[in-house]
Parts: sequence; structure tokens; C-alpha cells
Amino acid sequence: MNPPLKVQRSILQHLGLPLDTLVQTKPVSGGCIHHGVRLLAGEKSYFLKWNCGSLASVFPSEVDGLSRIAQKGVIKTPGVIALGTPEELEGCGYLLLEWISASPSPTLLSFRKLGEQLALHHLKTDSVFFGLDIDNYIGSTPQKNSPTANWVEFFRTQRLQFQFELALKNHLLTETQRKRLQKLMDHLEKWLPATPKPSLLHGDLWIENVLFDIEGTPILIDPAIYYGDREADLAFTELFHGFPADFYRAYQSVFPLEPEYQERKVLYNLYHLLNHLNIFGESYGAAVDRILIQYVG
Repeated sequence: MNPPLKVQRSILQHLGLPLDTLVQTKPVSGGCIHHGVRLLAGEKSYFLKWNCGSLASVFPSEVDGLSRIAQKGVIKTPGVIALGTPEELEGCGYLLLEWISASPSPTLLSFRKLGEQLALHHLKTDSVFFGLDIDNYIGSTPQKNSPTANWVEFFRTQRLQFQFELALKNHLLTETQRKRLQKLMDHLEKWLPATPKPSLLHGDLWIENVLFDIEGTPILIDPAIYYGDREADLAFTELFHGFPADFYRAYQSVFPLEPEYQERKVLYNLYHLLNHLNIFGESYGAAVDRILIQYVG
């Protein structure tokens, strides 16, 4: 699928190329929210994603996330080439990034490098609050980030409560699930620390949001950043698997996790499972149930 002509014209203007420059596209795998292609223009390749629907306005927050991760100076993110907004393009938005020639089979050494870099990234904090000064998105769902001094309160209101209310609106919770989830939210202090060190989290760290270039350098994409307990990032890497044991050993060698992480990680992943319930429907209800039963019976 080719991008609309108004998107192509905007890109060529950003690149300083004549408007009659030939633009070619090649399909890429992955992605279920936006259209995405490899775009060739002026003898260079780029990655382009665009949206002319209800999510056309999400790209500025993605640029913000990529930029803040890169500013920490530890983990690489793709360079931002151009950004188009629906205000400029009559309802369409796009993001043009540098093209990454990704390794099809990253080595264990590359995963160890990722683990070490993620730990160093989490260690570099410049925040005294949890959240962020702007809201953004987790997948296609708005993510509220109102800054809060207490981590438990932030996770209750900005993470679980928001998804809880959305699931009620979508009629996706049974009465039993509703009661269990409310009980869990009322007693989060039993399991979560009030003031862990705030780390800048990627926020959506599953294996599909990690690339390795042909030299094995880790590159993070599609962030949903906020300041939070770094355990939340690690927990999500475990939910859908894909990260080898070497990744976790490397992380632990730099920034060891507390033993209580093994209990807390399940609770942190409840946020993502509720989000998947709201996006994809009742197929995630059983996974939500298992966590609720584990914590509140």
C-alpha cells in the first residue's frame, strides 16, 4: 500500500527533494495499528508509517519517547527524519525514520549487550516523580501519565484504574472480575513499593519492539515512555517471551533485581493484559482471571 500523495509531497518537502521525485515503497512485516513501508526516495531508504484515521495524531508522542530514550545516551533509537501531523495534512499523520538494516538472527552477545544497556539506562534517572509531563499511547490506547509522587498511587490510578474503567465501558468484565479487580486496586500497597527509584521506562518492551542492526547493536522502537519502577519494563519482557536467559543475566550483573520482583512482575503485567483485553477482546479474559485469583482469590 502506498502512502497518500499529500503524505508523499510532505516527505519530499522535508527531505528537500523536488516534488516530482520518484517515490518507491516496499512492504515490511509487523504492525497492526498503522500502515508501514520501506520508502525509497532520492537514492536513500527510510521507514515510514502513517495513519489517516483516529490515531493520526499519535506520532508526536512517539517522537518524544524516542528522543528522551536517546537523550539518556545509553540505548540507540532510530533517527527521526520527518514528522507530519493531521493539522498539516488534512487528517493524516506520519513518522519518517531512518532505515535500520536489521539482523534476522541476533546473537546471544547482542542480547547481553541489550541487557547491560537497559540496566544502565534504568540507572540514569532525573525524575523525582512517577509518570510524565505529557500523556501518550500504549499501542492504540491512550496512556495517562499525570505525575505522582507515590508509585502505588500512580500505578493504581494511571494504569489499572484507567484500564478498569475502559473495560467496564467496553463490557469486557464479568461482575466477579470487577469485584476482584477493585479489591486488588484497593490493596496494592500489600505488594508494590511506594517509592522505588523512578526510571525512564520504554513502557512497551516486548521482543517486537527491539531491533538489532547488522553489527548487533540494540535499537528500541515504538516506546510508550514514562517514569516508573524499572521492574515493570523487565516484567513485560517476560510476558510474551522472546528474550533469552543471557539478556536477564546481563541485566542483573549491572542492576540486580530484588527477590520480590518474582511476585511483583505478575502484577505489573496485569496492566498490559487489561490493555490487550480492551484492544483485542475476551481472548485475554482468562489471563486476567489467573492474576486476579492469584492475588485476591
